[in-house]
Amino acid sequence: MSTRGTFLAALALAAVLPISQAEAREHIYISPMAGYTTSGGLEMEDPLLRNVNVGPSFTWGGQIGFVAHPGFTFEASYMQQEAHLRNGSQDILGLQVGQLHGNFLFEKLRYGTKMNPYFLLGLGATFFNPEGDFEGKTNFSFSLGAGIKIDTSDKLGIKIQGKYNPTTLSSDFGGVWCDPFYCYEVADPEYLDQGEFTAGLMYKLGQ
Repeated sequence: MSTRGTFLAALALAAVLPISQAEAREHIYISPMAGYTTSGGLEMEDPLLRNVNVGPSFTWGGQIGFVAHPGFTFEASYMQQEAHLRNGSQDILGLQVGQLHGNFLFEKLRYGTKMNPYFLLGLGATFFNPEGDFEGKTNFSFSLGAGIKIDTSDKLGIKIQGKYNPTTLSSDFGGVWCDPFYCYEVADPEYLDQGEFTAGLMYKLGQ
């Protein structure tokens, strides 16, 4: 948890270069994306299921982004995996994993160049839909990442990014924390940790 907290704090404090409003170009873009999501382990109490994990998979989806302010973009993002639950290296159940996030992009704009790197913070939900008669489940998730936008023309561009995607699975009792006035139970959440690496096109509207 301390590592995740450090990443969040660093991302929240990330600064962008100040530029004049005259240089700002507000626009909306759509960006179909495809790539690869790494496997993620599940913390199972049953000793027979200790090796159960979500296998690596092809990932596809896209974003709709609004560049609302110089150096800041808000995106609505949906990405989907066609994965499998695995016991070790053996597939045991097909699993569709969808992730709906609101992404905040902190971009370091450098005018005079067509390559602009950015940091990303995403918040939202992950949807687990197993094959067969098993019930689906929705869990809170967030993402931390970085990427680069490359302008190829006034209307078109390329976006390449990598993300760390933790999804909360459950919250167990983690102890008691006390301040000078009261004591609180502290949760110890378990996560499905996955990495996502994607690339795609950007088509800019309203320019």
